[in-house]
Amino acid sequence: MKTEQGSQMNNRIGKALGVTVVSVALTFLVTICVETLLFGQVKNTSVAMSLVIPPIIAFPVSLFVFGKNDQLQLALGQLHKMHEKARKLAKIDLMTGLLNRNSFIARFENRRRSAGKGALLMLDLDHFKQVNDNFGHQQGDAAIVAVVDCLVQTTREEDVLGRLGGEEFGVFLAHVDAGQARDLAEHIREAVEGIRFEPKPGLFHPLTISIGVVMVEGVQLIDDLIHVADERMYVAKQSGRNRVVTEAVAEVRNGVA
Repeated sequence: MKTEQGSQMNNRIGKALGVTVVSVALTFLVTICVETLLFGQVKNTSVAMSLVIPPIIAFPVSLFVFGKNDQLQLALGQLHKMHEKARKLAKIDLMTGLLNRNSFIARFENRRRSAGKGALLMLDLDHFKQVNDNFGHQQGDAAIVAVVDCLVQTTREEDVLGRLGGEEFGVFLAHVDAGQARDLAEHIREAVEGIRFEPKPGLFHPLTISIGVVMVEGVQLIDDLIHVADERMYVAKQSGRNRVVTEAVAEVRNGVA
């Protein structure tokens, strides 16, 4: 930091000296021209003043102005970084670091246009209320973070992952057919089931997840896709939880968790 500050000061001094030299040269030339035109000769006192006064004024003023300009550039740089940070934070869920609902939908729309096909998964942590009730909200948050870590490890770089709210997540699996989508969804389900969640020392609590899957092809509306995947996820819960549902089903929503 001190080296950088010293370099900045040397740079300001160099620019101030440059301005001073130019000021002296211009003042000297103007003095000679004016006195020659007006009086036919150049007075020594005028020459001396043209060489002495500009450095006294130009150097400190230039040094001050360049210093203020550096401060302004630094402030603008910091403001830009803060703006970028705020812009990024507006797109993510602060607790998990995943895309929030709006950002997930936007990223999903972009990715499916480039992928052409894929599958949308809606995932919901089973019996999450029991974790909060029995172990407290801090452990509830820890359970969600553990599931998120698992989702990040079991999805691919080309997929889109987001937290849609509470203990509900969305995943877009790009470039997959129905069989691949089910296999990947089962892989995610098994990985979550294998989490060793320890809300209290020596006490392990099982974590499972219910998943609804809908294939993404053509130009279906995102709201319709989410609705279908969401209903299939609730069928998975109604059918016993900790399972994947990919088939078309009648609407089932009985408030299960």
